[in-house]
Amino acid sequence: MSRRSPISASASSRELSWLEFNRRVLHKALDERTPLLEALKFLAIFSTNLDEYFMVRVAALKQQIEAQVTLLSPDGLSPEEHLQAISATLRPMVEQQHRAFATDLRQQMAQRGIGLIDYGDLSAAQQTYCRDYFEEQIFPVLTPLAVDPGHPFPYISNLSLNLAVVVRDPHTEQVHFARVKVPRVLPRFIPLPEPQGKSSGDRPKSLGYHPCRWLGVPLEQVIAANLSALFPGMVVQEHYDFRITRNTDLAIEEDEADDLMLAIEQELRKRRRGGSAVRLEMQRATPWPVRAMLIEELGLAETDIYDNIRVISIVGQFLEHSRVLYFQNGGQEIFLLGSADWMPRNLDRRVEVMVPIAAPPLRQELKTILELCLTDNRQAWDMAADGSYRQRCPQPGEPSRSSQALLMERASRPLGKRAAPAPQQQA
Repeated sequence: MSRRSPISASASSRELSWLEFNRRVLHKALDERTPLLEALKFLAIFSTNLDEYFMVRVAALKQQIEAQVTLLSPDGLSPEEHLQAISATLRPMVEQQHRAFATDLRQQMAQRGIGLIDYGDLSAAQQTYCRDYFEEQIFPVLTPLAVDPGHPFPYISNLSLNLAVVVRDPHTEQVHFARVKVPRVLPRFIPLPEPQGKSSGDRPKSLGYHPCRWLGVPLEQVIAANLSALFPGMVVQEHYDFRITRNTDLAIEEDEADDLMLAIEQELRKRRRGGSAVRLEMQRATPWPVRAMLIEELGLAETDIYDNIRVISIVGQFLEHSRVLYFQNGGQEIFLLGSADWMPRNLDRRVEVMVPIAAPPLRQELKTILELCLTDNRQAWDMAADGSYRQRCPQPGEPSRSSQALLMERASRPLGKRAAPAPQQQA
């Protein structure tokens, strides 16, 4: 008799049934009938639910695997099959959550005058404000920890947000890895002074002409933009955010405990500190050497990593697309151009060349091109969590934006007069 597949068992699996409950929480956040504040609250509940789920339920499954438990659950799944089914069910949900916040809820916040701004989009005055804030409030509570033969890999606390930093010694050319913990004693988002007037250079474009009620920037981005202050004499080459979840399940053997209260206290202390790592969340752009080090040091597998990516396909008169790479890199923007598409033959079997772009006018030109492509609502298709695509359409009252038509119009003008073109009015 063949076993049921992990996915088909979801109706009777306790662990998978709980994921379906959390899917309904996510749906509540994404329901257009849900007010914005409630939607953000439900999105946060979805995340905290997952934290608890990994700390207890996934941790328990991993303990069964380590103990070589072969007994099947009532729904016919082994611990390994449960983990496979959890991963297959959960990854599309997490991608949907991140995509919804980045493309929908964040836009709704801006329309109500609430601007959550990336550091790379701040004005010079706002970056100066953040640099002063860093020196006065953040720098004193940071403790960067390097990893080398004399300094073992540091303990990463449960649910902590961290920066994996790669630095280079300019004298010896040696490359080192360091970890910077984002402190919990500071606000998660740093409030910025409100811009003065609608035409102020400190006013983000995302707000449009809506009244500005609050502006803020993520704390980790401010830290990333000032990493050179933490590593004097070193060159900061790259940095990536990551977060881990640890096992916090209580394991008390009542029959074997001489003092049950003492046993409970000991387990609670373990829970606060956290046991073995069970999940690693990191940026998809994290290179393999950094990823491999974290996996090895935390005792995890590649399947324990949960990534975030948004895929947009533009199909129009020109089937070719811009091969432009843009990284904010903590406020130190990087632009690269290349000729090869990202196919396995180019990534695995060839040596391809990317060209860095340093001239400010050309960098601004590339940034404008990318913004036109990302805001296309006529020829752009968004990839859904299941791999299918849905075509964008202008919302009622929203101008039509065909990136290819706008780029052709823009290319017909001299370089010095290429401001972002106005969107077409016909939907």
